[in-house]
Amino acid sequence: MAVAQECDVALLNGHVMDPETNLDAVRNVCVTGDRITAITEDALTGKREIDVSGHVVAPGFINTHSHSFGGFDQKMMAHDGTTTILDTESGVADADLFYDKYEGNSFLNFGSGMGHEEIRRVVMDGVSVELASDPTYILKSRGAAEEEGRTCQLGAGYSDCGSARRSHDHV
Repeated sequence: MAVAQECDVALLNGHVMDPETNLDAVRNVCVTGDRITAITEDALTGKREIDVSGHVVAPGFINTHSHSFGGFDQKMMAHDGTTTILDTESGVADADLFYDKYEGNSFLNFGSGMGHEEIRRVVMDGVSVELASDPTYILKSRGAAEEEGRTCQLGAGYSDCGSARRSHDHV
């Protein structure tokens, strides 16, 4: 007879979707400490038991196109299951400044690429490196560009908006 595993948290009867193993079935999940220690059809008990019948249990989702790194935005994304946010569109001008700003101030995993557009804004438009490395400023400035009648088009590796002096000859 199998002995039920004792968990800190037992998620019971959830629709488990695990892309690593291709599991897509109703299972019980045992969490001990900060680790998943079992995914099973067997009975589980826990200090805290949560019936998640009718809900999906899955690893955290990665948002690969985010410009919203503020606390409220992160909280809303976490409610949707996001655990990692990345700005892979335009990125930032200075990765060290970006990481220094959000390290210790973010409860989601985060990252950004280096942005062709943002580096050009520093060099050609005189935007400070600090602003060109702040996703909140970048998003607001794109909105201002659109309000001025400039269109923003996503291209291969850069976003075509926000730099007043850029011509397509420079791309």
